[in-house]
Amino acid sequence: MDSGAMALRAEYERRRSSDPSPAAQLEAEHEHRRLALRTERQTIIALRQSGEIGDDAFHIVEEELDWVEMYVDQRARGVQQGQ
Repeated sequence: MDSGAMALRAEYERRRSSDPSPAAQLEAEHEHRRLALRTERQTIIALRQSGEIGDDAFHIVEEELDWVEMYVDQRARGVQQGQ
């Protein structure tokens, strides 16, 4: 089992045994999104290094991931601030 799957499994187990409040659930969802983004970044880096995608494709996907990451971080800050 890869580290991403193990992290998701651990998070699932933690959520089952911990605070079911909406804020805690939203924070867990944001953490899942961050984990997914890290995994996607690792994947596109591997694809670039192996030559399966070129620099142009890499940078297009990288920029999309940057935008998604900014959105996720902004939403997480809003939840933490009670917005």
